[in-house]
Amino acid sequence: MLEIKNYYCNPYALLPQDDKNLLRQWNKEEIGLLYEYMIALNFKAGVKDLFLVNDFAIELNDFAKKYDMTIKSVINAENLLTIPSSMLVGDNIIIEIDKIDEYNENFLMQINDLTAKLKLPLLIHFARDLKTLGRLEQKYKKPPEKVLEDFGFLDRECFLLGCNYLDKDAISFLDNFNVKYIFFFFCDGEMGRGFLNFKLFDGKDCYLASEKITNIDMIKEANLLRLENNNLLCSNNLIDCDNYIKLLCGKCEKQQNLTKILSAKIDKNCEDFIDLKTKFDNLLAVKCKKN
Repeated sequence: MLEIKNYYCNPYALLPQDDKNLLRQWNKEEIGLLYEYMIALNFKAGVKDLFLVNDFAIELNDFAKKYDMTIKSVINAENLLTIPSSMLVGDNIIIEIDKIDEYNENFLMQINDLTAKLKLPLLIHFARDLKTLGRLEQKYKKPPEKVLEDFGFLDRECFLLGCNYLDKDAISFLDNFNVKYIFFFFCDGEMGRGFLNFKLFDGKDCYLASEKITNIDMIKEANLLRLENNNLLCSNNLIDCDNYIKLLCGKCEKQQNLTKILSAKIDKNCEDFIDLKTKFDNLLAVKCKKN
């Protein structure tokens, strides 16, 4: 069995029109039900390591134990000063910077200083589309990857999400730092943000994310990326299949029938999942009716 990683999952995808504001009317127990349901969906899909957007600072340790998963809370940089200090104990927090082109320099410098002091890893939305990348370059008058270095974001463990428009020179520059890449391949495809040339990331630490997908299937995403890159390169052997397995679990022991693995479907048995789904569906029906 593969120990699959999902390195960015957004529970708000389970809400009508991804409306996070709806949760402001929910109590903590109700929000906890939303989170557990999303965690259970990942468990059923074979996910072992999960990065979960957690803007409401819900305690996830009990869920991690229940489902025997490693779960890290992705906390937006804007909420860093408001999260309980108890959440900073251990290594279960990752700080997200999702609008680096919009934030002012003082804010970004403060976030860098605080996360460096607390030794927190960063997760930055970067190079997902040309428009955002262009705004960043125009604002600072330098290559976007150099902007990351100048703010100090590359001086610790740093995850870059998106990366559709990183070229060879940018990737070569980032090779000098502890950078890991996360791809939103399926979601970016839905939004038409741009195609990911996976060949450029040979030998890099790369992972997949589901972001706003409710039907969690990381193997399907890896296989779709494989097929699309086969078309892009007009070849089915320029990228070793084991690179796609590494996307899922971070490592790959040489094994036979890799293409068969990539076309498989995982549906792990999850105890009491039907009851959990029924509770969440009923909760959502009541809350949506009130609105």
